[in-house]
Amino acid sequence: MDEYKKIPLTDLTSSQFDRVLYKFQLTAPDEYDEDGKLGLLRCCKVFTRGLGDNSEEDILAVFNKKGTFVDFESVDGSLKSMFCKSESGKTMYPCSVCCKEVTDRLDTSGLGIECNGCGWYFHTSCTNNPISKELFIALKDSPNYVKVLCPPCNSVYGSAHVKLKRVERKVDVMTDRLKSVESKIGVVSKASYSSITAKGGAKQQTPLPPKVLDGLKSISKEKQDSENAERLKRTRVVIKPEDTSIRTSRDIRRAFNLHFKGMVIKHCRLTASGSIMFEFDDEDTAQAVQANWLSTYFGGNKGMKIPGDFNTVAMVKHVYDDYNEEDMRRDISETYPSITNCEFQKRRSDKSFNGMIKITFCSRDEMMQVIEDKFKLGNQRYIVEEYRRKSRVIKCSKCQGWGHVHRYCKNPPKCGKCAEKHESKTCTITTGFKCAHCKKDHQAGSFDCQRSNMMLSKFTEEKDLLLIGVQETGTGNQWKSMTNMKTYEDTNQSKNKGCLMFVKQEVMFTQLNVISELSTNIDSVWGMLSWNGRRYIIGNVYLKLEYLQGVKDMLAMLDKAHELSRYHRCAGVIAMGDFNARHFIWNDTLVNKYGKFIEEHLDWSKFCVQASSSSTFLASNGCSHIDFFITSTQLDQYVDHPTADHFANLYSGAPLRGHVPVMMNIQSSYLEQKSVNTSKYSLKSMDWFSWTWDIEVKLASNIVDDFSSDDTIFELLELISSAIQISTKDNCQKKCVSKHSKPFWTPELTTLSSKLRLDLKSYLTRNTDSGLATYLSSKEQFEEARQQACQQFILSKTKDLNMSQAQKFWKEFNKIFKSSSDQSVEALQAANGTILTDNADIEEEMFKTFFRAKHLENNLAHFDEDFHQEINGLYNEIKNSDFKPYKEMLGLFPSSSALYCPVSELEVSSTIKGIKTLAASFDNHEIHQSMLKKLGPNAIYALSKLFSLCLRNGTWMWNESKIVFLKKDGKPSYSKAGAYRPISISPYVGKLFERILAQRLEQFLKNAGIVDVNQEGFSKGKNTVRYLHRLTAGIKGDISRKLTVLCLFIDFEKAFDSVWKKGLIVKLWKLGVHGCYLKTIDSFLFGRTVCLLINGYLGPKRDCLDYGLPQGSVLSPVLFKLYVLDIEEACANHESISVFKFADDGTVKVIGRNLEECLFYLQIAMDGINLWTSLWRMVINCDVNKTEIICFNTYEAAALPSSLSLGGKPIYLTNQTKVLGVTLDNKMGFQQHSKNVYNNLVYRWISMSRYANRNWGMNQAVIIRLVKTILSSTLFYGSIVWMSNSNLGDIQKLWYTVLKAAVGAVFNAHSAVLEVIVGMPPIQIMERIIAIKHYLKSFHDKEDIHFQFIRTQIMGSNPKILGHLRDVKKFLQWKTEHYPKEIQSEDIEALTDRGFEHLSLLSQKTYKYNKVMIQKFTEQMWRESLLNRLMSEGWHDVPQVSCSPLPIPFGLSRDTEVLIMSLMYKNNLLNSFLFRQNKSKWTSPLCACGAEEQSALHILTSCELVNCGLRSEAQRIMKLCNDLGSSEDPTFEENCAILNCSRDSKFISICAEIVKTEGLRLKRSINLAS
Repeated sequence: MDEYKKIPLTDLTSSQFDRVLYKFQLTAPDEYDEDGKLGLLRCCKVFTRGLGDNSEEDILAVFNKKGTFVDFESVDGSLKSMFCKSESGKTMYPCSVCCKEVTDRLDTSGLGIECNGCGWYFHTSCTNNPISKELFIALKDSPNYVKVLCPPCNSVYGSAHVKLKRVERKVDVMTDRLKSVESKIGVVSKASYSSITAKGGAKQQTPLPPKVLDGLKSISKEKQDSENAERLKRTRVVIKPEDTSIRTSRDIRRAFNLHFKGMVIKHCRLTASGSIMFEFDDEDTAQAVQANWLSTYFGGNKGMKIPGDFNTVAMVKHVYDDYNEEDMRRDISETYPSITNCEFQKRRSDKSFNGMIKITFCSRDEMMQVIEDKFKLGNQRYIVEEYRRKSRVIKCSKCQGWGHVHRYCKNPPKCGKCAEKHESKTCTITTGFKCAHCKKDHQAGSFDCQRSNMMLSKFTEEKDLLLIGVQETGTGNQWKSMTNMKTYEDTNQSKNKGCLMFVKQEVMFTQLNVISELSTNIDSVWGMLSWNGRRYIIGNVYLKLEYLQGVKDMLAMLDKAHELSRYHRCAGVIAMGDFNARHFIWNDTLVNKYGKFIEEHLDWSKFCVQASSSSTFLASNGCSHIDFFITSTQLDQYVDHPTADHFANLYSGAPLRGHVPVMMNIQSSYLEQKSVNTSKYSLKSMDWFSWTWDIEVKLASNIVDDFSSDDTIFELLELISSAIQISTKDNCQKKCVSKHSKPFWTPELTTLSSKLRLDLKSYLTRNTDSGLATYLSSKEQFEEARQQACQQFILSKTKDLNMSQAQKFWKEFNKIFKSSSDQSVEALQAANGTILTDNADIEEEMFKTFFRAKHLENNLAHFDEDFHQEINGLYNEIKNSDFKPYKEMLGLFPSSSALYCPVSELEVSSTIKGIKTLAASFDNHEIHQSMLKKLGPNAIYALSKLFSLCLRNGTWMWNESKIVFLKKDGKPSYSKAGAYRPISISPYVGKLFERILAQRLEQFLKNAGIVDVNQEGFSKGKNTVRYLHRLTAGIKGDISRKLTVLCLFIDFEKAFDSVWKKGLIVKLWKLGVHGCYLKTIDSFLFGRTVCLLINGYLGPKRDCLDYGLPQGSVLSPVLFKLYVLDIEEACANHESISVFKFADDGTVKVIGRNLEECLFYLQIAMDGINLWTSLWRMVINCDVNKTEIICFNTYEAAALPSSLSLGGKPIYLTNQTKVLGVTLDNKMGFQQHSKNVYNNLVYRWISMSRYANRNWGMNQAVIIRLVKTILSSTLFYGSIVWMSNSNLGDIQKLWYTVLKAAVGAVFNAHSAVLEVIVGMPPIQIMERIIAIKHYLKSFHDKEDIHFQFIRTQIMGSNPKILGHLRDVKKFLQWKTEHYPKEIQSEDIEALTDRGFEHLSLLSQKTYKYNKVMIQKFTEQMWRESLLNRLMSEGWHDVPQVSCSPLPIPFGLSRDTEVLIMSLMYKNNLLNSFLFRQNKSKWTSPLCACGAEEQSALHILTSCELVNCGLRSEAQRIMKLCNDLGSSEDPTFEENCAILNCSRDSKFISICAEIVKTEGLRLKRSINLAS
């Protein structure tokens, strides 16, 4: 045995192994044949040592006393430690090569499973056909046309078709690997290998015991991978160039040998990802190449470009040739020692210096520094740009197709000259050409090709192009027309190769031949284009070569176009075309005489050149930028950067030559800068405890008390602001946001999105089936996660919203699903007609309009100048007296002391607590409004101290405001300043002080009895519906009394911006507001400075003048209310005149016995309002659709004047007008408003419905929540005013469509059943409930004007109000029955009275209600309505109704929940209904079980295909919900049985399990086509 001691066990032959067994008197198991013994030897490979290196005890430990091989469970621990434990729980196959385990966890590729010992791969279906790792990787990365068949099982490695040559080359690698394994083992005979690699009927190797295989992991896969990686690192160099023109390995070797002579490349290839891989024989060669790579051009101009991260080559441009090259080289070397190479670029024609120098630096950092500082040469500094090589055309010379090259072309060859099946380079013909595309008599790249026209039409449709300019069209007729486009020809009839203009049919274009006729030697088309409310002069020009006069003619055309543009007030001039001009100004690498002439003679103050960054003409000997745009300078901000599409297959050139389409987009508004990600604080990551604690430490009371004097106010404010900012910085993380950020985005979506992008990039790079499968899987995961996150966000945001908040959510919904709206300020039209495009000019116009009361300057003659001087004098007296009252006024306002007292901590805390709507953004001090709610007691004390000091000194410290402008909704044009609304961005701490001042002022006025009872705006408990109800109900009551009604609807022009500040101070002073409080208000109004933000341009700081209240301020609405408080004084003494006010909107209603009496009272009201506006300097907008008059219930229509006069301005009579969102007509039928509501609902429903159908998208809970939030808020706004059965026809149809879509019904179902399923009562029921709540709220305050109005209408027997009061009384009677403790005992008798007189005189307790009461009463009314409706239709029973949603588990797929809901109505996709619907198409109504018809009841209760336990539990719940007791054989009502169980969560879960039963074969969709 000594002769075997130095031989590794793995190298023993079979006979030697038998001698080993004999020596130790051991026996192998009988079931092991020769191959089994071979496997046992391979198992011994784990020792990796000779026999003599192991003790006999170690060897014997593997066998038992009888000499039989045993498992590793019974061996000594020291031996067990030699084997690695299996990481997977289950061994799938033994490896045919090394007998190590092959587990399912390693099958990650879809191509095969990997052995974790030797790294070989096997097909999943069999284990006796090994494949090397190299071959596996090659197959995995190979194109789709390569596949390999597994011989034993005929399964496929890879996909697509067989490519034998490629496969044979890869199989050779496998054979080499097998031979290397054979040499290592040394005992495997040819027969053994033939059994492993045989193509069919191979003998399967006997598997080893699983517990033996569990220990076979001595050589870890990680170690093997690390060794391979280290070897590759030593011998391979992989580079990732930013751009390359090298396409073959031969070109790579050729370029390499130019710079690395004497070095031999073992392998080189261009990978699919664009990298170049070199492999060398030794490590030294690889290191030398790697070291010299950074300082080498590698191929120069004709080779590959240096990688972007290591590029050290730059280009100096526009260099003057004042002195010779030698002097310049010397200066460069002295100034820049880091430059290693310097090349002066030459012109091709005369080899003279063209003004550009290519320089090479030692390092990239030095190059970037020179680019930043510019290149100094002599006394000049020149522009330096990083050197970039332009790409070549990508067109196949084999098949004439685009987008690929000859090497990767799998199409059959096609000649570009004769169209035969051979390559163009072998064709010898010189005449008789035939196009390979259209079969006409020209070459494949000719411009006469009809295929070009067809491809251009397709390209136009795909890109949605408005206008196309085509040059070199020749004289062929095929270019004269395009689909859906108008054609305009050049005036020269294509004498110089021709050009055409194609314009969309719906676009207005007027050809201007007066420009084209300036030259007969160049072809051009000019015209005026009207688009999106603006006009442009557009030209398409072709300049032929070697005709410099044509360039002069073209410049003359531009001047003429500029003249016409100014005459017609166009936005600007745009000239496009093939100018054949080259210049580095528009990114070209050369300068020709055309380009130089344009550079010298073009008027750059009027025009600029817009050129693509990539080449527009592609050729094998160099690319150029000869196609570009010349535009007016004022359009520079409105156009996107032109782009050239190198892959558009327009057949516009020969294989090595061609023009590519160049596109430019014109914006209708100022072109925004590219979206830049910004960092903002993420409040979700805030550690609020630490944040509050840090602020409390910095604002300790002993520190704050040091700021008690008046001159320390600003220091105290700085202390508070810095404490909040520092604490926020320390305890809150920042997140990266952009304008595309969505509010529902989560970190999980970020991870999935990144993975999706990587998988997409991988798929596009390699184009494999496995890559496609991975990409689709990632996309599905991302979409599912995004959908769930979005739905969770919607559910959380729409929980418990009132009507007003629901209206606002529509904008939030658009933020989620639509691209962000453009809020930039567009070009404005000044009063003199000039179009302002510069941001500074726009800012000046905006300031004049909103802060200088520009609109008041045109009405100075209307204002009372004497009164103006009187008020100004009084204001100066008040200010000089430090805003103190006269002595005789001291005792008139006893409650005014509350205005001046110091601000307490309790007042600050309660004000912060009352902030309900939190701002969505930070202010300019990085403070969020929600932070105020987290402040501790020390911070509250500091704020109270700050506010008290401000009030005591009468100082407003937050004077600087940034003003942004938002577009008003519904404006047809935004070219006027009035179409925008200015918003003041102020610090939240200042706004908190505003709230305190506003609350004090309103409380003072209330205590003093100064209340504007007619004002419904800016007041707690008041809203637009009260305004509309008082107005419309009063009109109907007057009509019922046979009275004539005239209504004047008033609209003030820029109401907030017209408030006279001095007049406002005087009014406050007369109302009893004096001292430090009035001084603070004066500082708030006059001490403000504003900076206007216009499209990123921040204007200068300006002082606010004498007019205007800051919009966006909390205090401004209260001050405006007081300013218009006395507007109706002239009308107060007339009972026939009523005034309604909501903020700056107002209505004057007059009544009379006839038209003459109405006109008399209306004139009194108009004279009073005109007098008030002349005194207080407000302007009424008398334009059409602004201030109007409507007459109701008159039989004297002929006597109506066409207009009336208000302050010398005519006011016209109309039949309808819009009042606070409701369209009011003289018939009071609200038919037009109903149409408007219907159109609005349709628009919103279309926006919602695109995100869900019956098989995918938002689930039922989200759809219903959106319906309640977005649709209901629109539908029921003002419903108490306008809604009736006569104007709900179309809305009812749309409502049914919404219900049907929510449940996913295919066929028409009963609308009442659909309402029960989704838990939404009918429209009429919800309208009645809204009316009940409106009246109950109105009855709370007996002093309120709305309460008094209702009382008056009850006495006058107003039918509309009496109808609503019946429902109110019914609710109170129901409340008495179900909630007797919530009713005052003395009110019970009043509720039994048949009249309504006492209904408004009940106690406050009786009128109170809560959400639960309203829901139960709604269900009661719904049930009664349903009973009357369904019983009349023959139903025996009525389903139970509930306003609560279906308890469908969240996360259930949309198609599954649709199947669940389909069990609750008849007209579903079950066989029983489909058979009755169409017996010819559906041949049987039976279920898949064959026992009964397939109905919902059968599936849930008796179908044998459904799990018995599920059926019995469903039957038990149905008996319980339908009150059938313990009946053993219950009979369920088909219409109602399942509906009555719909709110049982367990029943819904059971239904979800049942519909997933595969044997039922439930239909999820059908084809309705006959």
